[in-house]
Amino acid sequence: MGNDGGSINKAHNLKLTFETSSKNESLDVKEFNDNSKWKICRLSGKKLRLPVVSDYKGNIFNKDAVLEWLLSPSKEEYSQELIKKFAHIKKLNDVIELQNLEEAYCKGEEDEDLIPIGLKCKFGDDLLGSSSLQYVYLIPCGDVLPRDALNLTKNSVCPVCQSNFENKNLIPLNPTFLDDEYKLQQRINELDLQHKFHNLKPKGSKKKRRRNEKQLGKIAKR
Repeated sequence: MGNDGGSINKAHNLKLTFETSSKNESLDVKEFNDNSKWKICRLSGKKLRLPVVSDYKGNIFNKDAVLEWLLSPSKEEYSQELIKKFAHIKKLNDVIELQNLEEAYCKGEEDEDLIPIGLKCKFGDDLLGSSSLQYVYLIPCGDVLPRDALNLTKNSVCPVCQSNFENKNLIPLNPTFLDDEYKLQQRINELDLQHKFHNLKPKGSKKKRRRNEKQLGKIAKR
């Protein structure tokens, strides 16, 4: 890929670059503060812009940054810390595109200028990360909602698209509680045993899956 304005910036061997209005500040992955996690892509260090995706841990990434990550098998342009931290992202099935979001803007010096200031859930007026509200997304639909909004729904049905979901497939975005992190790890461990990806799609080729199903059928008949 070229190094024009539309390409992914990969100059972050040791640091992620956080763009601010006054200057560029280098941030180590460990130093991502609560606000940055909602505004900055964890892979590219660029501002989050739609479309965005999330992994099983609830991290938020620009979709194009994940595509660039997947297209770089050697990962030479990435720091060892990033490689270790996001080694679980090996396929697009390891992330889910987030829905029910929109970009929020404020007016610049000129009335015609609009400056992106973050992402906003369509279910409410708050910017993601700007309040104490905890946001979650549902699998498989990917809709983002305040966790409290799910108290208004019955029978585990998404209030946005009306698709069904299981409580274990309710993923907190940027979780801050150890209990949430533990449950997320438990969930992905169970999916691994079931040979499923984070997005619940089965792992392996159709041919291999049919062979496994036949073997399971033979075992069941014994």
